[in-house]
Amino acid sequence: MNRFLKISSFSLLWTCLVSLNAHGFVKNRACVIYDQANANDLVGNIHAHMLENLLGAFPEWSVVKIKAQDESFKSQIPSCAVVFYLGTHFNEKFASDDVTKTLVEFSQKRPLVWFHYKADQYAVAYQELYPNKALGFGVGGILQMDAAPSPKEPDGGFFRYFEYKGEEFQKNIRWDRAQARITANPEIADIQLQSPTPSFLKIHSYARHSKNPELRKPYVVERTFEEGGAFWLFSDSPFSFVDYGDRYFIFCDLLWDILRIPNPPSGPLGALVRLEDINPSMNQSHVRWAVDYLAGENVPFSVAVIPYFSSPTGRYSPDKRPLYKPADDFPQFKGTLRYLKARKADFIMHGVAHQVGRIISGYDGISGSDYEFWLYPENTPLPMDSSDWVLDRLEQGEAVFDRLNVKPVAWEIPHYAASVLDYHLFGKLFEWNFHRPITFINEVVRESELKPEHRLFECKSDKCRKERRIAASKLSVEADYRAFGGQIIPYRVFKDNYGQGIIPETLGMIDYLMYPGYTWRPVGRPADLIRRAKQLRAVRGSFASFFWHPSLLDPKARYYEENPGSYKETDGGKNTLRETIEGIKALGYEFKSISDCKLFPRADCSK
Repeated sequence: MNRFLKISSFSLLWTCLVSLNAHGFVKNRACVIYDQANANDLVGNIHAHMLENLLGAFPEWSVVKIKAQDESFKSQIPSCAVVFYLGTHFNEKFASDDVTKTLVEFSQKRPLVWFHYKADQYAVAYQELYPNKALGFGVGGILQMDAAPSPKEPDGGFFRYFEYKGEEFQKNIRWDRAQARITANPEIADIQLQSPTPSFLKIHSYARHSKNPELRKPYVVERTFEEGGAFWLFSDSPFSFVDYGDRYFIFCDLLWDILRIPNPPSGPLGALVRLEDINPSMNQSHVRWAVDYLAGENVPFSVAVIPYFSSPTGRYSPDKRPLYKPADDFPQFKGTLRYLKARKADFIMHGVAHQVGRIISGYDGISGSDYEFWLYPENTPLPMDSSDWVLDRLEQGEAVFDRLNVKPVAWEIPHYAASVLDYHLFGKLFEWNFHRPITFINEVVRESELKPEHRLFECKSDKCRKERRIAASKLSVEADYRAFGGQIIPYRVFKDNYGQGIIPETLGMIDYLMYPGYTWRPVGRPADLIRRAKQLRAVRGSFASFFWHPSLLDPKARYYEENPGSYKETDGGKNTLRETIEGIKALGYEFKSISDCKLFPRADCSK
């Protein structure tokens, strides 16, 4: 466990053009207020960072994070164009007693979004300030699980399912064997509607009970006011235990309305497919089959290529000695890469070796299996982590792509995990990152001087690379690694809290290969990915995006060996890709290319 590093109460994530309008607030400034009872209470701050990531999809907005227990909190509210309050601590009070009334007054003219706890305090303060104006609803308390969960029955009965735009979302729940508890948040605030429901109150979503389907409660309500403001109430924090098909996606869609974005998309923007872990150890005929199938279906696709192959144990080496070679030293694989280029694949740089030399970080040390920028299972940064170490590795991989005359359009971190320093560097060295970053509480203490001309594949001269080293070395960050948040961002993010541009990955993968059915992680089948894509149709601006391993065509994959007949049923693994592509197309999605400059603009698009 790392020591706690002090994080400031608020910070501007990036600079944008803002203006103080006639009403005294800063246009397009989103203020994210979070609870933090003490130095060990990290949930609210992590959720604030996750919300900040979503707001990165709207580049005209700036973000300020404010701790609800800071004395400066109240004075900053008037400058906000919208306020989000993450009520993650049931008992913790605001910095001063009259803050709730200030928030009530704020909501009369501008949007106030309230999550989970203490919403009853808003209702009380509203009635004190406006005794002759109905709020339209009240909050009766917090609804919890009906019965204690157990390993055999983790669901003791709670409001688990959520209705929105004709789709059903849910809170996933699992039993954590190690800690002997469930991994889920079964609570919601009990929103009680006035009868009859007034016209100024809109119920966007209902929650439904898992044991009694006829029992429903409002999940999201919006109260509009005559002066142009609004009070939005979500009966829980959607950032807790985010998973596929989660009620979190309801908030992702409603964010367009909360921010009052003019002319939002009418629905999803498309679908994406990525061929994963492409490296010399694969059966190259499997890669070519997938490429031929996708090209034959007129489906644009990307390939995540590992530019170095490493096997410190000697596996895949003819003489059984440790192996570390650039991908273009393998003639058959070099031919595959030429074939991919001819088939107009979009190339992604997927790490450098997808493992860390002689360090086993994850599983077996072989490229494609292990972490590269993170130490696992210790879950800490690597001991040698630094800007120089990161650049050493990246420049090795860059040289391979240069020799192949290939310029990747995106970067993907192996297993998506890295240190905070690394994430910030990747945000500056690559325009687009095709991964789901892990969110740690973090702050930039000293900014680097890295510029667009210092990006990988742009900075070619020795002078430029030397300047890049110096600029990168000036970056200083603080982070708290004791806890983290994971989220599935459904739409393009132009700058997350690490400064990264994010290409969405929303459906996961077909994971027959590594995760047999009896493990804690459920096997992902084509039907699962298609169901997730169907749910995402409710989220404006989203992408149905998944990745697929050509190794699924290998009859010796663990899943096939442990499930007799399954290999035949999937037509040698081929149906795992066919069914997914056909099912997503049948939902009305059109597959897109990540090199499409209209969707994912890049500096070289105008060249």
